[in-house]
Amino acid sequence: TKPPVAMLYSLSQAIHTQTKDRTANYAHAMPQGKNLPLTYLAGRLIQQPFLTVVDEDIIDGTLASEHRAVVLTSIDYVEPTVVASLEQFAANGGLVLLTGDCTVQIRGAVKLAVSPRMPDQAKIDELSKAAKWGEMGPYTTTAKYFAGALPLGQAIRAELDKAGIRPIFECDLPGIIATRQAAGDVEYLFAVNATPDDSNPADRITPKAAAAISAAPPSFS
Repeated sequence: TKPPVAMLYSLSQAIHTQTKDRTANYAHAMPQGKNLPLTYLAGRLIQQPFLTVVDEDIIDGTLASEHRAVVLTSIDYVEPTVVASLEQFAANGGLVLLTGDCTVQIRGAVKLAVSPRMPDQAKIDELSKAAKWGEMGPYTTTAKYFAGALPLGQAIRAELDKAGIRPIFECDLPGIIATRQAAGDVEYLFAVNATPDDSNPADRITPKAAAAISAAPPSFS
């Protein structure tokens, strides 16, 4: 089941980045690719999964026909036809959200006050520059990613609420991951606990038991 919110992975942005730096040969070497995981996780932490779309989905109308909002992450360029299509999407009532570090100009878009960033981003950048990959562990745990993504998620949630785009269900615990599958008159809501155990910095991924209060939408029975 396709969610109401999409997130863009732009090939035109990737190519544009490479024209300025020929050593940027991988998505994770570019701001967009490096920060997209935080945007994806931000959606998960507000019980609002995002579906990835590409430039062509925006140009051919797929975005407009299947989604109500789209998030652009760390983007300074998309090709003119993508800009025009996003502006038309916004003019027709769609919500275009730009993370705080985006510099691309799109008429009708909403720029968030928050940029995707890890809590210890400066230290991660320092270790990465020195190629000390083995020392990154304590700064790239699941708990650290949660902490980095949550402010962005909260900023996105505020704009989605204004647009009447509700999460799959309400939950008081960000670590409860929501998924919805529906076909015809059959609808399933899934809730999975992914709350990280941050008691041991050496343990990067282990979840912990958690209690949460959730409320299904009024339409669900």
